[in-house]
Amino acid sequence: METWKRIWKTFRATLLTVAVVGVLVVIFLYIASYSEGYRAGTVYKLSQKGYVFKTYEGEMNTGNYVAESAGDNNLSTKIWNFSVDASQTEVISQLENAVLKGNRIKLFYKERYLKLPWRGDTKYFIFKVESAP
Repeated sequence: METWKRIWKTFRATLLTVAVVGVLVVIFLYIASYSEGYRAGTVYKLSQKGYVFKTYEGEMNTGNYVAESAGDNNLSTKIWNFSVDASQTEVISQLENAVLKGNRIKLFYKERYLKLPWRGDTKYFIFKVESAP
């Protein structure tokens, strides 16, 4: 009987340790960012999505004119998807204005380690908007 008590005690301690480490890992992944940077382009879509978790998702065209051959210019389209935290009301307002006006802007982002369903559909989260030259 003493052996079973010791085994049970060890099992509980191991389970508690795994749970604490798991919670710490999730907190780290929730808060920490992998990289920071910015991208410039034209935002053409911003929407609030989700059934249970409402998130703001957007798309930006970062493409520009490129020459395929001498004297022949074509539009290169590169779509970049991003998310915006719902608490960033000023950023959301600036993005809505940019979509309406079609202005070229710079979006400053933080790239998270992983995407979590209640935060957004992407790993790129916008925290600042500036007008681009």
